[in-house]
Amino acid sequence: VRGPRGSWACPASTRRPAAAASRPLIQGGRPSRVWRRAEGSDELEEAQLALEAARLELQATKLRAEAEEMERQSILDRRASRARQLLGEDSEPGATLDLKELRERLKKELALQVSEDRVRWLADARKVGAEALGFEDLSSEAFQVALDQLMTERQEEKRLKIIEERRKELESQKDRKVESKQEVSLEPTEVNDDRSLQTRILGSLAYALPLLDGLQFGFPLAQSMPFLTPLFNLLSGPFQLLNAIPFGSLIFFIILTVLMNNRELPRLLRFNMQQAVLLDVALFVPSLLASLGSMLAGDALLGSNTEGLNIVVFSLLAIAIGYSVVLTLLGLDPDGLPVISDASRRGVDRT
Repeated sequence: VRGPRGSWACPASTRRPAAAASRPLIQGGRPSRVWRRAEGSDELEEAQLALEAARLELQATKLRAEAEEMERQSILDRRASRARQLLGEDSEPGATLDLKELRERLKKELALQVSEDRVRWLADARKVGAEALGFEDLSSEAFQVALDQLMTERQEEKRLKIIEERRKELESQKDRKVESKQEVSLEPTEVNDDRSLQTRILGSLAYALPLLDGLQFGFPLAQSMPFLTPLFNLLSGPFQLLNAIPFGSLIFFIILTVLMNNRELPRLLRFNMQQAVLLDVALFVPSLLASLGSMLAGDALLGSNTEGLNIVVFSLLAIAIGYSVVLTLLGLDPDGLPVISDASRRGVDRT
């Protein structure tokens, strides 16, 4: 189309912005209007969300401020309550406490015992050199902070004192247990060293067991030495009585074995019982050798040798018993027998 001055121009109805030109045209441009409506709806929703977030933030700030105000007011109320407690609920307006009265009120109302120096320090926390404190002083932040610090120190001192008392109590219990163990361990070492006449006689009688059990080895000696016959006749009575009792020798042996382990008995008596039992046990050796020799060589060949062995065995037994009885009656330990005395000593000292 030619313009007014001869230039060429497009009709107005045919010109569109670039953005509009890029939008699809379907059915006379209706999708363009729908797109603009959707875009405006998203912007509105974003604005509403921002407004709601701002409203919530403002509400949260308001709640925080209210909480801080309530906490501050609670602190002020607590300080005022403590100040009234120190002054006394029935105190008149404008009442004050001097340092001596403050110390007494702290002890009575708060169970807080402090020295004069600490009361002076407490008053100086509010006003240096103050000699009396009123309601405003007692409810002030400086005074309350110092008082809380003082109460914390006292609580810590009490806690440490309780811990120290508990530690001392545990140490005392531990010491008592150690002393008890020491007493128990010392009890076995306490030895009854009674050496009275009764103890010496009973200790000598313990050798009746090996003497009666070894009497059978001494009959050949009585035949070869007739002057010993009265002695053997004297011993034959107890010998026959012991053999008349079923297992009499074994019963006697068991009684001595049990009694020698009783630490309440005198050590001298227990030592002789132990040595008598070992001598009796030693008599089994020649009996066993005689039995084996009889089985291997025959009674006829072994007859004369057996008598000689019996005389030697009985002679050694008589010497050992005589030695032990004499020393026991003298109140001494008969510990000179080779091997047997050493074994007896170890057995007695071990139990």
